[in-house]
Amino acid sequence: IQRQTTMKTVPEILHLTALELSHHLGSGKITATRLMEQTLDRIGAINPSIRAIVALRDRRHLMEEAKAADLELKNYIDGKSAEENIFEKKWLLGIPIAIKDVSHAESFPTTMGGCTLYGEEFPPDCLNTDDSNNSIDSTQDGKYYVFGKWKYESQKEDDPFVKRLRDAGAIIIGKTNAPELAMGCHSYNS
Repeated sequence: IQRQTTMKTVPEILHLTALELSHHLGSGKITATRLMEQTLDRIGAINPSIRAIVALRDRRHLMEEAKAADLELKNYIDGKSAEENIFEKKWLLGIPIAIKDVSHAESFPTTMGGCTLYGEEFPPDCLNTDDSNNSIDSTQDGKYYVFGKWKYESQKEDDPFVKRLRDAGAIIIGKTNAPELAMGCHSYNS
């Protein structure tokens, strides 16, 4: 019963599949900006309790990417696009997607489920001495991302499937929780 109540509070747009979203975006029924807003609002509402998203990009930057996708979509709808059918190459244009934290995505850390990969001896560059910020956009020298007591080096390039998602127009919003080293089926969200 509680699950049904919870599902009723989720905006209808968030119940659509990627293919349905692509059709609605391509026809102008919805905008990438509205989709991004509702996605981020939902993450903000439920992520503190389930901690499924472990790294989330700054809302302002994500909204800018969504606005750019809307402009590209508008030009296509209005017939001003140079491409005859933009959706042959960019069928995910404007759709927010999060990547599992066992895959590399440019400018994101990959923790593989945690810094405990190193056992009891943590390398000095993995420990964070500043507990003031856990945001994906807080970096030290533009190289490290800080999460609680850990810091991770950001990735320099995408895994091949992440590159294909970006090439298809997806907006990578962040990283999702993963079991340590991607082993097992449980992840701990503390």
